Amino acid sequence: MINITADHEGGCLDRAVKCAEDFYALLLRPDTWYYFNFKITGCMGKNIIFQFMCRDNLAPDHNEGRNRWLYNGYIEKPLVSYDNGKTWEEVESIRKLGNMPGQFIFSNTFREDEAIVGFSPTYLYTDLQDYLRKIENNPLVKISSIGKSRSGREVPRVTLSRNENCKKAVILLGREDADEVTGSTSVEAAIDWLLSDDEKAVKFLEKYRFECIPMVGVDGVVYGSTHSAGYGYGGNTYHFEPAPLEVQNVKDFVRALHNDGDEIVFAGKLHGGMRYTHKHPIDYLTASPRLDHYLKENKYGYWQPYWHGGALTIRALGYFERFVLDEFLVTEVFGCHVNGASKEACYGCGRDLMITLANYLEKYDV
Repeated sequence: MINITADHEGGCLDRAVKCAEDFYALLLRPDTWYYFNFKITGCMGKNIIFQFMCRDNLAPDHNEGRNRWLYNGYIEKPLVSYDNGKTWEEVESIRKLGNMPGQFIFSNTFREDEAIVGFSPTYLYTDLQDYLRKIENNPLVKISSIGKSRSGREVPRVTLSRNENCKKAVILLGREDADEVTGSTSVEAAIDWLLSDDEKAVKFLEKYRFECIPMVGVDGVVYGSTHSAGYGYGGNTYHFEPAPLEVQNVKDFVRALHNDGDEIVFAGKLHGGMRYTHKHPIDYLTASPRLDHYLKENKYGYWQPYWHGGALTIRALGYFERFVLDEFLVTEVFGCHVNGASKEACYGCGRDLMITLANYLEKYDV
């Protein structure tokens, strides 16, 4: 008997309706316009057909599944995992229903009796906990929390330093948007490089204290949301007082650093994409003319901004970069998308971005 559920970590589906033998309509949750992740059991050896419909989005270029499922006529295939999300492969086929806007139909013959099917690979809260356990005994690492999420989960804080008296703080946020799995891969890469014996990494941690919040939207990740677990906000609510809890935790954390006498010399955040693909951009925004010029002239390794490339701009009220600019007069602010055509390329992009930022801070003695 086939059973479809979404109550696992990262699961996201309103319900599956059986329309015929081995044919199911997937109804998306109301807090997402394109995303699903579900577990199916009793499926081994069966060819099963699924149909789903994307909702329209406020951005016209995202309507009918565009820029998620549909790219210039190319349709992304859903992914299936037989090992609880460790590895993923594409389903056998997908097509768009031409007479029904935003609707797609896909099928797959399952070779195991249990599988997870979703839009993208996952990087879950438990994956982050596993990574933190790998680095927690490193003497350069201190792991703490900036507070709890609305559901009571700790929001981890990772502090790296080779100088216990250092008062110059570099802040980096990751995973504000819960569906951007490549951002987590990039955060790991940045941390791993800083903990390496690379001469530039050593010098960086001697001069600066690296403060990282690797997963801001922990509840959104756990509950399979595209933003923040149905709480109705994204990363543009820093101007609210009080802000939604996860955002307020970040604000309180930065304010505490400032009140303790730390100088915030640089603040940024890593966004990403939902899949490891060249279809998602590598780009950045910054309010610093000097940093904008440097990044345009100094592409390095996998850090090769394209599509939007880079832009000199002051973010709108409500974004993290604007918060630290307005409240603490930090002009060295930065936001970016870090991606790659494979998981390895995305990891390389996060590492090479961190190297580029370290080179910048060293050159200008920020």
